[in-house]
Amino acid sequence: MDWSRFVRHAVASQRGTRELFSPDAMERLQRRIATGEATHRGELRLIVESALPLRKVRRGMNTRQRALDLFGTFRVWDTEENNGVLLYINVADRKLEVVADREAARRIGDPHWQAVCNVAQQAFREGDFERGVTEALESIHRVLATTFPANIDGQRRNELPDAPVVL
Repeated sequence: MDWSRFVRHAVASQRGTRELFSPDAMERLQRRIATGEATHRGELRLIVESALPLRKVRRGMNTRQRALDLFGTFRVWDTEENNGVLLYINVADRKLEVVADREAARRIGDPHWQAVCNVAQQAFREGDFERGVTEALESIHRVLATTFPANIDGQRRNELPDAPVVL
């Protein structure tokens, strides 16, 4: 087991996460999700987690595995067109993951999702977490708008909540 990672997760707190993502920042991110979703038929979910549960760190769970776990728990896969996308951020690890449902994954592909993560990771390294998440959201919305354009009548069914989840 990686003891430095274990300690990082053990001392991580909701308070530290709120310092990186203030309530105002979360409100701005929620608006970006809602505004972006108006441009396409995809569904986007943002989950920010301060730290993994310590039992999961002990078992060696990585951020990708946790993102997949939360993708199912929060039913991001449960959209009519199978085009839900999860943007998961683990604050203790300073990492993020994108998990796309079947149709979005098939039509968009891993290279794009990895590019989204790389851009955000750079902003994280610079200490600008909100900018990193904002850039990731905008990139996801752009590709979803190209791949799953909005209905001509402008009507859309919002299948997943727009509010970010903080764990």
